[in-house]
Amino acid sequence: MGLLSTGCSLLPTNETSLATSPQTTAAPAVADSGSTVASVQETTPPSTRPVICGDPGLVSPVVFDEAAGTYPAFVLGYVEGLPEFDVVQWLTGPEAAAIWAERFPDNSDGPPNDYLIENQNPKRRTAPVAADAAVALLRSEGGPDLMNSSPGGFEDYVEVGDHFGPPLVWLTFENGVIVSICEQYRP
Repeated sequence: MGLLSTGCSLLPTNETSLATSPQTTAAPAVADSGSTVASVQETTPPSTRPVICGDPGLVSPVVFDEAAGTYPAFVLGYVEGLPEFDVVQWLTGPEAAAIWAERFPDNSDGPPNDYLIENQNPKRRTAPVAADAAVALLRSEGGPDLMNSSPGGFEDYVEVGDHFGPPLVWLTFENGVIVSICEQYRP
């Protein structure tokens, strides 16, 4: 069974639309020592756009089209108000197992947790985020549950840090603009 089918879910579970009332999101601020010292709060109206997350039917494309599509990417930071990201390939199941067997012929266990992240092109890109983009972030490290957020909440999350390394997210583009951001659970 692929990791994508193990179930990242919004709390409450609703992957096609967000709540109908304004929401407050908090992203802990982290000091250099890694301790939480403050939180950044933002009240935003919910997005009417669907959140598009990795699921068993979503194939990680080999070629990136900056105009349209849904792609896994590491968000590395923000440059002049735009997210800077590195598009990767998220592979599970037979695709991940085949690459694993080729690279590690002496290890028949397959890839840990049934996924591989391929990064054949480390090119960094930026793109604007729609003001009403749908955003879903992992509720906590170590679990697949997602919580609704906002574009500003996501920027705080990336800049302040509440994760180990850059977050891996699914970015959905329409006409070159990011309209959905959904963080990928990785055990």
